[in-house]
Amino acid sequence: MPPRTLTFVLFVSVGVAGLAVPAGAETRRVCASGCQYSGLQAAIDAAAPGDTILLKAGETFVGPFVLRRKASSTQWITIRTDTADSLLPGEGVRLVPSGKPGATTQRSLLPRLVGQGGTLKTTPVVRTESGAQRYILRFLEIDGVANLGWETLIAIGDDTANATASHIVIDRVYAHGHAQKGMKRGIALNSAHTDVLNSYISDVKAVGFDSQGIAGYNGPGPFRIINNYIEGAAENIMFGGSDPAITGLVPSNIEIRRNHLYKPLAWRQPILAVPASPKGSASSTAGKLSAGTHYFRVVAVMGTAAATAVSAPSTAVGVTVSANQSAALTWTAVSGADRYRIYRGSSASTQGVFLETAGSGTSFTYTANSEKSGTPPASGTKWTVKNLLELKSAEHVLIEGNVMENVWQAGQAGYALMLTPRNQDGKATWTRVRDVMIRSNIIRNASGVMQVVGYDNNYPSQQTQRVTLRNNLFHGIDPATWGGSAKAYLIGEGAADVVIDRNTLIHTNSSVAFAYGKLKMLGFVYTNNISQHHAYGIMADNGRPGQYSIDLYFPDGTVTNNVLAGGTASAYPTPNAFPTVEQWKASFVDLAAGDYRLKSTSVFISAGAGGSMPGADMGVLNAALAGTATPPPSEPAPTPPPDDGGTANTPPIARPGGPYTVAAGATVVTTGSASSDAEGPIAAYQWTWGDEILINAADVPAGSIVGTRWSRVQAPGAAGGWAIHNPDKGEANKKDSPLASPGSYVNVQFYAAAGVPYRMWLRMRAQNDHYNNDSLFVQFDRSVNAQGQAIHRIGSASAAIVVLEEGNGAGVSGWGWNDSAYGGTALGAPVYFATSGLQTLRIQQREDGVMWDQIVLSSGEFFGRRPGATKLDTTIVPGSFGSSEGMTGSHTYKTAAVYPLVLTVADAQGAVGWAMTTVTVGAPVSSTALVAQAGGPYEGVVGQATRFDGSGSSVPAGVTAQYRWTFGEEIVLQAPIFTAVGSRWRKISDATAASGTALENPLANSSKLSTAAANPTSYVEATFRAAAGVPYRLWVRMRAANDAWANDSIFVQFSGTVSSSGAAVTRIGTTGAQSVILEEGHGAGLSGWGWADADYGGLAPPIYFNQDGVQTIRIQQREDGLRIDQIVISAAAHFSAAPGSLKNDNTMVPVFGAGSTGVTVQHIYRTPGTYPVTLTLDGGTAGVVTDSTAIVVR
Repeated sequence: MPPRTLTFVLFVSVGVAGLAVPAGAETRRVCASGCQYSGLQAAIDAAAPGDTILLKAGETFVGPFVLRRKASSTQWITIRTDTADSLLPGEGVRLVPSGKPGATTQRSLLPRLVGQGGTLKTTPVVRTESGAQRYILRFLEIDGVANLGWETLIAIGDDTANATASHIVIDRVYAHGHAQKGMKRGIALNSAHTDVLNSYISDVKAVGFDSQGIAGYNGPGPFRIINNYIEGAAENIMFGGSDPAITGLVPSNIEIRRNHLYKPLAWRQPILAVPASPKGSASSTAGKLSAGTHYFRVVAVMGTAAATAVSAPSTAVGVTVSANQSAALTWTAVSGADRYRIYRGSSASTQGVFLETAGSGTSFTYTANSEKSGTPPASGTKWTVKNLLELKSAEHVLIEGNVMENVWQAGQAGYALMLTPRNQDGKATWTRVRDVMIRSNIIRNASGVMQVVGYDNNYPSQQTQRVTLRNNLFHGIDPATWGGSAKAYLIGEGAADVVIDRNTLIHTNSSVAFAYGKLKMLGFVYTNNISQHHAYGIMADNGRPGQYSIDLYFPDGTVTNNVLAGGTASAYPTPNAFPTVEQWKASFVDLAAGDYRLKSTSVFISAGAGGSMPGADMGVLNAALAGTATPPPSEPAPTPPPDDGGTANTPPIARPGGPYTVAAGATVVTTGSASSDAEGPIAAYQWTWGDEILINAADVPAGSIVGTRWSRVQAPGAAGGWAIHNPDKGEANKKDSPLASPGSYVNVQFYAAAGVPYRMWLRMRAQNDHYNNDSLFVQFDRSVNAQGQAIHRIGSASAAIVVLEEGNGAGVSGWGWNDSAYGGTALGAPVYFATSGLQTLRIQQREDGVMWDQIVLSSGEFFGRRPGATKLDTTIVPGSFGSSEGMTGSHTYKTAAVYPLVLTVADAQGAVGWAMTTVTVGAPVSSTALVAQAGGPYEGVVGQATRFDGSGSSVPAGVTAQYRWTFGEEIVLQAPIFTAVGSRWRKISDATAASGTALENPLANSSKLSTAAANPTSYVEATFRAAAGVPYRLWVRMRAANDAWANDSIFVQFSGTVSSSGAAVTRIGTTGAQSVILEEGHGAGLSGWGWADADYGGLAPPIYFNQDGVQTIRIQQREDGLRIDQIVISAAAHFSAAPGSLKNDNTMVPVFGAGSTGVTVQHIYRTPGTYPVTLTLDGGTAGVVTDSTAIVVR
């Protein structure tokens, strides 16, 4: 079984200029003469991890080259040009070679690597040795000219079961095939932890064979393909397509972002031009031609790999000769031709024999000796063209921010995207395509957008599942131009959970979505899309447009909030919109010019869910193209498995499935069957459910025990025989409060759910069974109380106190269980968390001489009772608490929430992998719990009212609850929610303050401070939720002691403030801060309470936040002698003016504003952004609960 507590290191690809050179590393120079090496292979063979190999710019190096396997290391070997970085594209900038549109690099600045050709023409120019690792190829030209169209240019890994190559980076490289003859494959990715970045891959094309710019089928991943230009005639990018040699392998964790996938339109034409200007005359050379007129046609011929390409025949030229004469022929040369065939016949339209030239010359004497039978081709040979991106075996794939351009009916029907599981040779029954997110891309100039197939129709495969197409722009989707009869979206053969949401489709296809096959398809979602309906709209085999076809193939399908211009409303479910074609055309900013933004006057501007704008959000899409988009939390980019450190054994990959949904009290069933390991089967599975949490001292990593006070020791009677002990050092006095920055502590990480009450229990033992050795402090990084206010936070002077002795004089004896309540029968207050996911618990000293071995956080079994006795306890909670083992799992949750569900897998060598999904647990049908449900996520439009619905909340019978909403525009923070740290700041009662409480820094006549402290010893702090990118104005209501100007200012900092340009400013942990001064200008005077901002005599600039969600505000001393009772952070009502007066103010801003009370409420936003929305449900004696959601305002 894998360990319960694991330490993970995330793999980070090296892609930065100016790598730090480790001690002992060498720079090895290679050039034709005068350098340490004259050949690159010798330098590679000699290189050690950490070395850099510099190749002379402009020189050609003849391979092929092998990247050797070196001793395992965390250092990299870099192979690159010797040109200075200042003359080359910077980090993240695509290398585009001179001669290409948008060139960023002179080819003369790059060294050129070529193959040897001849018998080695099928060998890659660059390849890896089995198990090679940690190479960076940068600023190189890798040229396939000598390969003559054969095979692969760069091969990372191979198609064997040998040790997998790993940790390879290809960054800013120009890789190309032969300009005329092409290349079968640009880069093969049969490896682990491999990046292709900022590169230019072109002239990858083949005749009669599939060719791919990038392809992989025998490597586990993760792969990052980012910001490249990629040409590939058959498939620009493909994963799968050949059965892997490694049993069970599926390429996984694939990022394909910000690439330009392009097929030159010249590829739609024959490869070779028709020979022009054929001319002929009788020759004096003896031959075998009969007397009379003979008609000749010339065909250009080119060999490419094992295939032959030919042109269409030239026009016929007639030559009259005498018996036994020859004909002298000439024509214009054809680019790329190796030789020519000259066909002869008795008429201009009939030829039946031919001769072939020995070379590419353009004159030939046709003697008729050794003629071969054959007729001229009807047309010229074309490159084999299929699609732009194909997944035949892949999972956990993110395709985002790409431009995919030009594909037509040829080798396939002309779909840009093909998602079709293919057990290619019948040996890989595990083949699958799953968990694919395709968002914020542009696809243009294609016959169809996407085909999704559920199962391989030739050999057994796994089902295609969870494919999402979201926020994309598809235009120029036109079978009339690009050939064939493709549908926009073709879905068949049992594909499950296909989601098509918020896409803009400009097309001429007869059907928008077309279903086919023998199997029904569950989980189909088609929502918030805009397109014309055309003839059939949503259609199926043997169907008819609309609901009939939906019922036929998508029995549980959701088809709502779409625009199907020109369609018939009665044929479809509601709500959907069916404007006229004329209204459709009038709805775009400039349809003819390709500006597909919707006008505010569009008749369907609010046809999306919740009154939102349907179709693609062009702002989000453009941000993704530029690389500035941040995926929403519900759609994470794939997380690579932990870095294996370059060892041969690749960690297994956990696939927990989900997200799952279940009602409280019902059983959820999960499966990890999609988990995989490159070297063999998974040896062990463990599910951690998130509602019952067990922490064993035996499992805490050594690095989590900080300082000298705490240590792990062997202890009789402890769980697993180990405890964490703080020995008795004779310190008689227990501490009154925890330290914000202790020198010694224990940190433990675990997963928990937001909004769920957990009861905390510790199993402890006091040294010498003495009551002075029986307590400790417990803090968390995200803990809140039932009202959602921060409490017992790490970094503060607040903590839960756990005392083993159950009340004064009760005594202690041996091991015992207790909570944070002291004495009596009452239980300690439950622990809540602000957000779901990874949490940190910290233990620090209150009294020395205490040890602990287990911590339980329970929302079920031990919520109302302790796990064992307070004295002489022998109850050790088993390791199965809160978890279960096996490929499939089942669990019953008691409380509604969104729980983090973690699957940990281990292989036979003990390597582990993990992944997290979620389980959304809804309220039971007959719930008696008070549960807030804020609904959403919502979408809104600036200036228009958005309705918020809390009717999904659960209020027990007999309880009267008040529904109060906050909308993220107006943030009101009152003194009671702040935590005071250190001795200077405190909370006091003040009848003149809002809520009757103020924060005070008492008058001590200290000098005014010129700058804030990065690590102040005393401050007050609180958390709140805000929107990123929205301008807010900060206002503080303060009062100066004695109304003196020397007592009227503070420093204010935040955890995530940025400037309007996005630069970090006034951050906690720095000396930057906003100075808020109550007196409004020199000599203005002070009197009582007043509202101030961070400007002296004017209006302060707005503040911005770096991300949506929880932020922290910290206030520290600038001058002492003042009080604070309210802080307002406003994006609307108080953005332009203070909430109240500068002097003698009695304006107290309510936490819940007007119009914010009720089960359903409406709110109008004034600024675009993603705002946090919180519903507080106050049930009086039944408790107070909250639920947060978000709204995207456009």
